[in-house]
Amino acid sequence: MDGLNKNRIIFIVIMITILIGLIALFIVTRWNWNTGHQIPINLFDNQGATTTIFSENPNQFPEYAGRPVAEFKIDPKLAAIFPKIKIDELKEQLSQLAQVAKDGPLLPDTWQQIGSIKNTINDFIGARDAWEYWHIVSPRNSVALYNLGYLYAYHLEDKTKAESYLKEALILDQSPMNYQLLGDIYRYFFKDND
Repeated sequence: MDGLNKNRIIFIVIMITILIGLIALFIVTRWNWNTGHQIPINLFDNQGATTTIFSENPNQFPEYAGRPVAEFKIDPKLAAIFPKIKIDELKEQLSQLAQVAKDGPLLPDTWQQIGSIKNTINDFIGARDAWEYWHIVSPRNSVALYNLGYLYAYHLEDKTKAESYLKEALILDQSPMNYQLLGDIYRYFFKDND
Protein backbone atom coordinates (compact mmCIF):
# COMPACT_ATOMS: atom_id res chain seq x y z
CA MET A 1 0.00 0.00 0.00
CA ASP A 2 2.89 2.38 0.75
CA GLY A 3 4.24 1.93 -2.80
CA LEU A 4 0.83 2.77 -4.28
CA ASN A 5 0.49 5.96 -2.18
CA LYS A 6 4.04 6.97 -3.07
CA ASN A 7 3.25 6.56 -6.79
CA ARG A 8 0.07 8.64 -6.40
CA ILE A 9 1.98 11.42 -4.66
CA ILE A 10 4.67 11.44 -7.38
CA PHE A 11 1.96 11.53 -10.07
CA ILE A 12 0.15 14.43 -8.35
CA VAL A 13 3.42 16.40 -7.96
CA ILE A 14 4.26 15.88 -11.65
CA MET A 15 0.77 16.99 -12.72
CA ILE A 16 0.92 20.11 -10.52
CA THR A 17 4.37 20.96 -11.93
CA ILE A 18 3.08 20.60 -15.51
CA LEU A 19 0.04 22.75 -14.70
CA ILE A 20 2.18 25.48 -13.14
CA GLY A 21 4.47 25.38 -16.19
CA LEU A 22 1.53 25.78 -18.58
CA ILE A 23 0.14 28.69 -16.57
CA ALA A 24 3.56 30.38 -16.56
CA LEU A 25 3.92 29.83 -20.31
CA PHE A 26 0.48 31.37 -20.90
CA ILE A 27 1.30 34.41 -18.77
CA VAL A 28 4.68 34.96 -20.43
CA THR A 29 3.29 34.72 -23.97
CA ARG A 30 0.22 36.88 -23.30
CA TRP A 31 1.64 39.71 -21.24
CA ASN A 32 3.63 42.71 -22.45
CA TRP A 33 5.92 43.38 -19.51
CA ASN A 34 6.81 46.88 -20.73
CA THR A 35 3.26 48.23 -20.81
CA GLY A 36 1.40 45.86 -18.51
CA HIS A 37 -1.12 45.00 -21.26
CA GLN A 38 -2.07 41.69 -22.74
CA ILE A 39 -0.94 41.19 -26.33
CA PRO A 40 -2.03 38.67 -28.96
CA ILE A 41 -0.25 35.35 -28.99
CA ASN A 42 2.29 35.35 -31.78
CA LEU A 43 0.90 32.69 -34.13
CA PHE A 44 3.32 32.21 -36.99
CA ASP A 45 2.85 29.87 -39.91
CA ASN A 46 5.82 28.03 -41.37
CA GLN A 47 6.73 31.02 -43.55
CA GLY A 48 6.98 33.50 -40.69
CA ALA A 49 3.67 35.13 -41.59
CA THR A 50 1.50 36.41 -38.83
CA THR A 51 -2.18 37.18 -38.80
CA THR A 52 -2.14 39.66 -35.95
CA ILE A 53 -0.65 43.07 -35.44
CA PHE A 54 1.78 43.43 -32.57
CA SER A 55 1.49 47.12 -31.91
CA GLU A 56 0.22 48.96 -28.90
CA ASN A 57 -0.50 51.97 -31.14
CA PRO A 58 -2.35 51.19 -34.38
CA ASN A 59 -2.26 54.92 -35.22
CA GLN A 60 1.44 54.56 -36.03
CA PHE A 61 0.53 53.14 -39.44
CA PRO A 62 -0.19 55.47 -42.34
CA GLU A 63 -3.53 55.27 -44.11
CA TYR A 64 -3.68 53.20 -47.26
CA ALA A 65 -3.01 55.53 -50.18
CA GLY A 66 -2.84 53.13 -53.11
CA ARG A 67 -5.21 52.33 -55.94
CA PRO A 68 -8.81 52.06 -54.65
CA VAL A 69 -9.33 48.62 -53.16
CA ALA A 70 -12.71 47.96 -54.79
CA GLU A 71 -11.44 49.02 -58.23
CA PHE A 72 -11.60 45.97 -60.51
CA LYS A 73 -9.17 46.54 -63.40
CA ILE A 74 -8.99 43.24 -65.21
CA ASP A 75 -6.65 42.83 -68.14
CA PRO A 76 -8.84 42.79 -71.29
CA LYS A 77 -7.02 39.66 -72.53
CA LEU A 78 -7.96 37.86 -69.32
CA ALA A 79 -11.52 39.17 -69.43
CA ALA A 80 -11.88 37.56 -72.84
CA ILE A 81 -10.91 34.11 -71.58
CA PHE A 82 -12.12 34.09 -67.95
CA PRO A 83 -15.63 32.69 -67.47
CA LYS A 84 -18.08 35.46 -66.54
CA ILE A 85 -19.01 33.61 -63.36
CA LYS A 86 -15.34 33.67 -62.24
CA ILE A 87 -15.04 37.40 -63.02
CA ASP A 88 -18.22 38.09 -61.04
CA GLU A 89 -16.91 35.98 -58.15
CA LEU A 90 -13.63 37.90 -58.06
CA LYS A 91 -15.48 41.25 -58.22
CA GLU A 92 -17.67 40.20 -55.29
CA GLN A 93 -14.69 39.00 -53.25
CA LEU A 94 -12.85 42.27 -53.92
CA SER A 95 -15.93 44.27 -52.94
CA GLN A 96 -16.23 42.36 -49.66
CA LEU A 97 -12.52 42.75 -48.95
CA ALA A 98 -12.78 46.49 -49.62
CA GLN A 99 -15.38 46.72 -46.87
CA VAL A 100 -13.26 44.62 -44.50
CA ALA A 101 -10.23 46.84 -45.25
CA LYS A 102 -12.32 49.93 -44.56
CA ASP A 103 -13.60 48.55 -41.24
CA GLY A 104 -10.28 47.05 -40.10
CA PRO A 105 -7.46 48.45 -42.19
CA LEU A 106 -4.71 46.83 -40.15
CA LEU A 107 -5.62 43.20 -40.84
CA PRO A 108 -2.68 41.76 -42.80
CA ASP A 109 -4.61 38.82 -44.29
CA THR A 110 -7.05 41.24 -45.92
CA TRP A 111 -4.26 43.03 -47.77
CA GLN A 112 -2.72 39.73 -48.84
CA GLN A 113 -6.04 38.63 -50.33
CA ILE A 114 -6.65 41.98 -52.04
CA GLY A 115 -3.21 41.83 -53.63
CA SER A 116 -3.74 38.23 -54.71
CA ILE A 117 -7.01 39.02 -56.46
CA LYS A 118 -5.51 42.06 -58.18
CA ASN A 119 -2.51 39.97 -59.23
CA THR A 120 -4.86 37.29 -60.60
CA ILE A 121 -6.57 39.83 -62.87
CA ASN A 122 -3.20 41.32 -63.93
CA ASP A 123 -3.77 44.59 -62.06
CA PHE A 124 -0.14 44.65 -61.01
CA ILE A 125 -0.19 48.23 -59.73
CA GLY A 126 -3.18 47.40 -57.51
CA ALA A 127 -1.43 44.23 -56.31
CA ARG A 128 1.72 46.22 -55.57
CA ASP A 129 -0.20 48.82 -53.57
CA ALA A 130 -2.03 46.18 -51.51
CA TRP A 131 1.07 44.08 -50.85
CA GLU A 132 3.20 47.09 -49.95
CA TYR A 133 0.56 48.09 -47.40
CA TRP A 134 0.50 44.46 -46.20
CA HIS A 135 4.23 44.82 -45.62
CA ILE A 136 3.66 48.06 -43.67
CA VAL A 137 1.09 46.52 -41.30
CA SER A 138 2.97 43.21 -41.02
CA PRO A 139 6.66 44.10 -41.47
CA ARG A 140 7.99 40.73 -40.31
CA ASN A 141 6.01 38.82 -42.92
CA SER A 142 8.44 37.25 -45.38
CA VAL A 143 5.63 36.13 -47.71
CA ALA A 144 4.65 39.76 -48.36
CA LEU A 145 8.27 40.47 -49.26
CA TYR A 146 8.48 37.40 -51.50
CA ASN A 147 5.30 38.42 -53.32
CA LEU A 148 6.63 41.94 -53.84
CA GLY A 149 9.98 40.59 -55.04
CA TYR A 150 8.28 38.35 -57.58
CA LEU A 151 5.89 41.10 -58.69
CA TYR A 152 8.70 43.62 -59.21
CA ALA A 153 10.88 41.09 -61.03
CA TYR A 154 8.38 39.58 -63.42
CA HIS A 155 5.59 42.12 -63.83
CA LEU A 156 6.78 45.60 -62.87
CA GLU A 157 10.28 45.07 -64.27
CA ASP A 158 12.21 46.73 -61.47
CA LYS A 159 15.03 44.32 -60.67
CA THR A 160 16.56 46.56 -58.02
CA LYS A 161 13.36 46.67 -55.95
CA ALA A 162 12.85 42.94 -56.50
CA GLU A 163 16.35 42.25 -55.19
CA SER A 164 15.82 44.55 -52.21
CA TYR A 165 12.54 42.91 -51.17
CA LEU A 166 14.00 39.41 -51.50
CA LYS A 167 17.10 40.26 -49.47
CA GLU A 168 14.80 41.57 -46.75
CA ALA A 169 12.72 38.37 -47.00
CA LEU A 170 15.86 36.29 -46.54
CA ILE A 171 16.70 38.13 -43.34
CA LEU A 172 13.33 37.02 -41.94
CA ASP A 173 13.09 33.58 -43.50
CA GLN A 174 15.89 31.60 -45.11
CA SER A 175 13.49 29.36 -47.00
CA PRO A 176 14.55 27.77 -50.29
CA MET A 177 11.86 29.66 -52.23
CA ASN A 178 13.39 33.01 -51.22
CA TYR A 179 16.86 31.88 -52.27
CA GLN A 180 15.49 30.40 -55.50
CA LEU A 181 13.72 33.58 -56.56
CA LEU A 182 16.69 35.78 -55.69
CA GLY A 183 18.95 33.43 -57.65
CA ASP A 184 16.56 33.58 -60.62
CA ILE A 185 16.59 37.37 -60.52
CA TYR A 186 20.39 37.41 -60.56
CA ARG A 187 20.48 34.81 -63.31
CA TYR A 188 17.86 36.27 -65.65
CA PHE A 189 17.66 39.98 -64.92
CA PHE A 190 21.10 41.19 -63.90
CA LYS A 191 23.72 41.38 -66.62
CA ASP A 192 27.42 40.92 -65.94
CA ASN A 193 27.99 44.67 -65.83
CA ASP A 194 25.09 45.43 -63.42
